[in-house]
Amino acid sequence: MELAAASDAVGRHLKSLNPQAGDADVGTVPAPAREAILKHQGDRNALDRRVKDCADNIRSTERDKEQYESARDRLVEEGGAAIARGACRGPRT
Repeated sequence: MELAAASDAVGRHLKSLNPQAGDADVGTVPAPAREAILKHQGDRNALDRRVKDCADNIRSTERDKEQYESARDRLVEEGGAAIARGACRGPRT
């Protein structure tokens, strides 16, 4: 049952290819124009650079967040210690 469904799915995908895979001799399929290939390569390189830039931004933001949280925790600990020291002195008169 699953095999038949998978086979049907593969068949549908193959039919959507232009030219249809398996029906044409590879030698008769025209190659894309050089300009199209170069444009695709340029687009791909630009996308790769953008992905790298986004990954760098994410790492930088995560590092900034960790530093912020560390500083916040230090302030909370110092503030708690200062409050505790003040409580030990008793009320001011």
